[in-house]
Amino acid sequence: MVKKKNEKWRMCVDFKDLNKACPKDSFPLPHIDQLIDATAGHELLIFLDAYSGYNQILMEVEDQDKTTFITHQGTYCYKVMPFGLKNVRATYQRLVTKMFKDQLGKTMKVYIDDMLVKSKRKKDHIDHLKEAFNILRQYDTKLNPKKCTFGVTSGKFLGFLAEPGECLLVYLAVSEVAVSAILVRESKGLKLALKYGARRVVLHCDSQLIVNQVTGTFQIKEQRLRKYQTEIHKLLPEFDEC
Repeated sequence: MVKKKNEKWRMCVDFKDLNKACPKDSFPLPHIDQLIDATAGHELLIFLDAYSGYNQILMEVEDQDKTTFITHQGTYCYKVMPFGLKNVRATYQRLVTKMFKDQLGKTMKVYIDDMLVKSKRKKDHIDHLKEAFNILRQYDTKLNPKKCTFGVTSGKFLGFLAEPGECLLVYLAVSEVAVSAILVRESKGLKLALKYGARRVVLHCDSQLIVNQVTGTFQIKEQRLRKYQTEIHKLLPEFDEC
């Protein structure tokens, strides 16, 4: 038994020998970076999570005995698809791809049991949610309400922060011997760190000049970049350590 983050327990069975005997299912999983990028430009998002996702898929009757395991109370087998089997991820992804075939790439993105409903216009959001729920109901798929988030502009999806797209500013400096550039976000990373409770900042950079400019040892000469240095100096004191 393995304790999960939510303090509940998950039973794990060693299917090592069974997995060796099974051919690999080559059904592809989506690229996570592409799923995150696809959230840009949408006003509202919904994050859905299937409840014990793999266990919602029934095993074929003739395959149930292959999952047999022994306990001190007796011998058991799974009637539903258990965690730990070789092809469970591919099997589940094939199912959700079939379920949401008309929504994928338009109003939804799905990675195994993690689902994202996205709307470019707020007024369309309820319709998109109804559409997703109707499909879930049709396939009798249960959700975990503790892991679902509705009607937000940003949130965590697959361990990454999904948020609306933003404009990036590019500043170029050209001389006779070199060309340098800096890409600047309007929504400051330090503000985001404070929002999520970060109390310590560590600077990593391949340029000691930039480190000295951030810490205030050196002053930035470029007038257009000074406002960013000023903003940084306002935020750094809010951290316990830098």
